[in-house]
Amino acid sequence: MKKSDWNDALTRYEAALEPYTQETAGGDLYISPDAPAHLVKMYDHLICAGLEFGYLELTIEGAIA
Repeated sequence: MKKSDWNDALTRYEAALEPYTQETAGGDLYISPDAPAHLVKMYDHLICAGLEFGYLELTIEGAIA
């Protein structure tokens, strides 16, 4: 998948999920349980593909004790 195709798909799914999302005080994206499952599942697949193909970077904050 080309990055431009992936980005276009991600943008479409973010727009479709917008009525069901809000940003938390910490800057995380909260998706309401009322969101259609098929949209959430595809959004999840796109995020995973973005990580796999190197289009996204995963940053883990905090210390592991």
